[in-house]
Amino acid sequence: MTDPTLQILLDPDRLSRLVGEDVRAVRIRPKAETGHQASLRTRDDDRPWGWLRLLLGPNLTKRDKLLKRASRGIDGHRVGCLELPELQAVLLWGPWSTDPALAQTLQKAGLGPSGQVQVLRHNPGRRLVLRDGDRVVRVTSEPHDVALELGRTLAERGLAVNSASAPAQCDGRLSLWPWIPGHDLRTGEASSLTRAGTELARLHQSSPQGLALPERGWESQLSAARAASEQLAELSPVHGERARSLLGRLPRWVGAGAPVVLHGDLSLDQFLAADDGRVLLTDLDRVCLGPAEIDLASLLAVAQLQEHDVEPVLQGYAHAGGLSSAQTRAVLGPWLAAALLQRCSQYWRNQDPDWAVLTERLLALAEDAVERDARGEGWTVAPHIDGLDRITIARAWPDKVRDLPRVAVEGRDAQGVLRAGRLDTAGAATVLPAGSDPRLPALERVAPRGELVVHRAGKRAVVAIPDRNQPEEYVKVVRPGQAGALARAAEHGATVAAAVGLAAPQVIRHDDDTLTMTVLAGRPVHELSGQPGWEGLWRQWAQAWQALQAADPADLLETALPVHDADAEAGVLRTWQRRCAQTGLLDGTEWPARMLQVADDLSAAGDPARLVITHRDLHDKQLLSSADGLGVLDFDTVGLAAPELDLANLAVHASLRRAQGLWSDAARDAVVAAAREVAGHAGVADERWNRASRATVARLAGVYAHRPGWREAVLGWADELWASLVRE
Repeated sequence: MTDPTLQILLDPDRLSRLVGEDVRAVRIRPKAETGHQASLRTRDDDRPWGWLRLLLGPNLTKRDKLLKRASRGIDGHRVGCLELPELQAVLLWGPWSTDPALAQTLQKAGLGPSGQVQVLRHNPGRRLVLRDGDRVVRVTSEPHDVALELGRTLAERGLAVNSASAPAQCDGRLSLWPWIPGHDLRTGEASSLTRAGTELARLHQSSPQGLALPERGWESQLSAARAASEQLAELSPVHGERARSLLGRLPRWVGAGAPVVLHGDLSLDQFLAADDGRVLLTDLDRVCLGPAEIDLASLLAVAQLQEHDVEPVLQGYAHAGGLSSAQTRAVLGPWLAAALLQRCSQYWRNQDPDWAVLTERLLALAEDAVERDARGEGWTVAPHIDGLDRITIARAWPDKVRDLPRVAVEGRDAQGVLRAGRLDTAGAATVLPAGSDPRLPALERVAPRGELVVHRAGKRAVVAIPDRNQPEEYVKVVRPGQAGALARAAEHGATVAAAVGLAAPQVIRHDDDTLTMTVLAGRPVHELSGQPGWEGLWRQWAQAWQALQAADPADLLETALPVHDADAEAGVLRTWQRRCAQTGLLDGTEWPARMLQVADDLSAAGDPARLVITHRDLHDKQLLSSADGLGVLDFDTVGLAAPELDLANLAVHASLRRAQGLWSDAARDAVVAAAREVAGHAGVADERWNRASRATVARLAGVYAHRPGWREAVLGWADELWASLVRE
């Protein structure tokens, strides 16, 4: 550190001689171009004494204005000013009551040094908190009446927050609060810490409706970490370079849960354990809207730095419906690193005698968080759920329960019965009783009639109704009110399929929450890759799909099909990015950014001249082959879309089957050739094919990231195929 003006603040003996008080500088805010600010504390008993401004360059013209403002304070005569011509600088200082940004408000309120007044906190130029008998006085340079009203609203909603005892005064810059005997939770008992976690969960679960809250997210966390790292680089280049290096290793995008009401500056000292038994959240000045990771990372970062145990807080938080302790620690890698880096200059700024050692420890903790995230030491979906019935997970999807991230799973238990449930992101499982689902009330009525073959918890189920050991019909069970629209869509799909010689299940009947359909004859095409006639089968498909894309839907249907345009397809990618962010199962990979990239590319490219009849989820498992020809399943998704959407989806799935070891090179190549043939007839340009292929790869990365049996293999394949597509 070579700045001679800053050296004045760093030398307590010299500073004390200049100021005429035995003080040292803390809370230093250095700015080499314009000057420095600091808080002054007494050296003998470490009490807040006052403020200091060292003016440089363009700020030299502010001297008279600052002196005038400071002189308005009750101790205005104690304000000091010293010219430093050899440094082309001016040094200003004074007791806390003369803080230029706060003095006028303090003077209006008649507040100054006295035997009764105790300074609790002073951040010069910004905020002062005093204890005056049985009340606490908060004075700020900017109005804080909005934050005051916010605290009052949260208290009225039953949240345990400390709220002001009277409306703001002095143009919203002064507020009065009751003095509550107690202590902060840095010295709290385990029971108080657990209750703190409960109160934090209640805050995060409170509705933001009616609250005018600023929003924060990963970008704001990165920005704050970057600012602190740059400041540290100016103050201590060696430490600053290390902070910059760690910052550069943080992802540009990272997963997060849904936005919630946040404290915004959470640590154990923001909880008050009152002597009357209450546990209150305090200092709500930075309440905002954002992912819970921001609060949790702040809590853990400060706890690590101060070596406090917050496990009881996390347990209380989980018990009240928040993320589990294990989940919190698993998903917070980059968030924790960013929270630590935001504080990387604090030890220097406070001029702690051991600031270098403490800063090195902070950077080591941040590096551990970065490396833990890079190693992928988060969570993954386990292949089994162990309990009374061991369940082998076959499929999984991102899900939510009361806006908390979950993963819906499906698999068979030891008796071969299909089961459904959910995992939280610590791996804790909730398994539904066989053939039952509270969100699908019709399932309990339908399941005893046959075999449950599909069950996605809370979404849908399919029951095969047998006739002499063969399925006679399938019953789809959905949420109440959804079956009617599903039946109409299935009828449209069957109609357009029949027009080009494809079979499709027919609707037999439906009610409010069930749809009964015929069984489609044939074997799944997915299983036939090693059978004779494979290439002929795909020539047959290509002929049918070419006819389908050439057909005019107005000639086939009386009602218009839904349109799935480029923006809608981009929305699918953005939805998958958001879902994966909530579960965290792609954290530390490039896939979230790739999803957003290809979504932007789709929107920018727009639609082709003509949209065609489209399945919208076409792959090999949607096709059946029988002596009578080809059939297509799940055609209730039928709509109008770009011709490449179905074709690229099919071709990429063929590549996936090869990567899974299920098909040969030749089997894959036959499918890709058929899809490209249809694309050629539709006039699909190479860049549109490439874009649709990248969209499919990105979506499949999201799908299989949740499926334990194939996760690693599919993500590896997806990385290779993406790289190949990008090079084209």
